[in-house]
Amino acid sequence: MEAKYKILEKIDEGSFGDIFTLQSLNGGIVFALKQIEYRGNLLKDEYIVGEIECLTKLKHDHIIGLKDVYIGSNTVNLILEYAENGNLENYLRERFPMKGIFLRRFGVQILKAIDFCHSCGIAHRDLTPSNVLVTADHVIKLADFGLAVCAVSSKGEEVMCEDYLGNVPYLAPEVLKEVPYNALMADLWSTGMLLYYLLFGKVLLHGTAETVLQDSEEVAALLCSIDSTSFSRTEKNIFEYIKNLLKCLPEERTSIGTLLLGTMQDHSEAKMAIRPSRDLVCGMVEAMSDYSETKMATRPSHDIVNGMVACGSALRQV
Repeated sequence: MEAKYKILEKIDEGSFGDIFTLQSLNGGIVFALKQIEYRGNLLKDEYIVGEIECLTKLKHDHIIGLKDVYIGSNTVNLILEYAENGNLENYLRERFPMKGIFLRRFGVQILKAIDFCHSCGIAHRDLTPSNVLVTADHVIKLADFGLAVCAVSSKGEEVMCEDYLGNVPYLAPEVLKEVPYNALMADLWSTGMLLYYLLFGKVLLHGTAETVLQDSEEVAALLCSIDSTSFSRTEKNIFEYIKNLLKCLPEERTSIGTLLLGTMQDHSEAKMAIRPSRDLVCGMVEAMSDYSETKMATRPSHDIVNGMVACGSALRQV
């Protein structure tokens, strides 16, 4: 790795490992390095292997790009696309409330990224503002797939999850109850919480898992108590998405694909008495551009990582 990149500085750290910026020695491009420690047989670490598999499969404009992987004696080094504006949590601290065009743009881009994951049968399971990154061009990139799982089997059957991980304020009630759950449906609840943070700049529920679970039963009432009469058109649309996603019963939650179709319909029905502005046209094009992308029918498997290790194509021994 040292032959191709120069580490610049540490920019984040956590239980998963450390994040650095590093620069390519050939061209000077800046990337992010996610360095994860492991013990024993790497291929038995389902979270590290799962993240590599997902990032290898999920190629999308609003999902962070995996550029390279290096394996050391006790670390895995992921070379990733660098998002200069950091995560959404920090981004909103300096820019809240967001202007309408950016609010809508970010909302649509978040939905596109999650919809693409779900169309591939992959549930993220850790949808929080800290895992949504923003590039220098103010483009959303969904990141950190360490908890992601394949929620659909190779036969197209639903796979229920029985591990209960994630950030408590964003976890669906069924996850907090620690009962077997459909991870795609749980993602929909987390998406609603993420959009709430985008719209209001704060989390909806606080406290311990027990407290959040109790309060989640009153979410509908909490949302109804919010006065939305002064909201802009964009704010009202996002608020409606939130209410459609934050349903205690998983089967009542609206799919991301349906929300995106509604977004496109809203704009196609807009009445314009004057020539549309460039920003509006760009926003409409952006809302539709990725939705018809080819969907991958295959699910990630350990064969991907095993094959990469065997041929040395992307996993290089340090």
